[in-house]
Amino acid sequence: YALYKDLDTELGRKSFELKKTIMAYSEVLGNKEEFFLFVLKKAVLLEEGNLSNRKIKRIKLIESLWLRKIEKLNIKEDLICISDRSGKILVRSKKLQPELANNFLSRIKFESGKKYLSNNIIFKKRKLRLFTSKLIYNNKIYYIQIAASLKPIIQILNSRQMFSFVSIIVILILTSFIGRIFSYRILRPVIDITKIAQETISHEDLDKRVKTEHMDEEMKYLTAAFNDMISRLSKSFEYIVDFSSNVAHELKTPIAIMIGEAELSLRRDQTVEEYKRVLNVNLEESKRI
Repeated sequence: YALYKDLDTELGRKSFELKKTIMAYSEVLGNKEEFFLFVLKKAVLLEEGNLSNRKIKRIKLIESLWLRKIEKLNIKEDLICISDRSGKILVRSKKLQPELANNFLSRIKFESGKKYLSNNIIFKKRKLRLFTSKLIYNNKIYYIQIAASLKPIIQILNSRQMFSFVSIIVILILTSFIGRIFSYRILRPVIDITKIAQETISHEDLDKRVKTEHMDEEMKYLTAAFNDMISRLSKSFEYIVDFSSNVAHELKTPIAIMIGEAELSLRRDQTVEEYKRVLNVNLEESKRI
């Protein structure tokens, strides 16, 4: 967009300078219709004509100034066409082919309020940018059309496109490489948690903890929560071990008494009262259990 806008600005400046030169010639030669075509040919084609010596001097001055502007603005390579409202071509530059000039005329479609037109033209594989503006001379409207090759812009766009393509590939490679480093660094605590959970943490060893050094704040929260969970599990296992030992202790004593009483009573024949006593002891211990 910027390149096309700059080109339109450049073509608009050339059109404006051409108008100024036409008006300057007209001021010297007068506004008569018979001189208008000569003025156009003089401005576009730099043709000579039969003029008085006085007018020749002034014309030469305008011509020298116009030649400088032509060199400065590089108008020689541009295609110029001037036509009237009826579609008649009054003058065209030597490099402009008649067929292409007719193509120019077909592009003249001014909307209300528009001062100029810009069009892209493809003619026999040539890509051109056409700038059309109005010239008012003796209350009549004429059209000045200047076209320049789009080749420089296309070359710039192609080079930018290639640069962008290569840049995107390089950026993707770099971001992939850097992303791997960052993702590994970010996910390393998760990997450590996974390893500890899979390899080292068991009911026999709940003393392992994940280190929170060199971690981001978000990962510190996760790691702290995991370590707290391991601490709670460790306390739970301690409670289970204590409960198991207490239960074992509580069961061991009455069972030992029951076994001892039974073994004593079986060593030799006992009286009925002794058997009753042993049975009562075992019954009490069973209730205690």
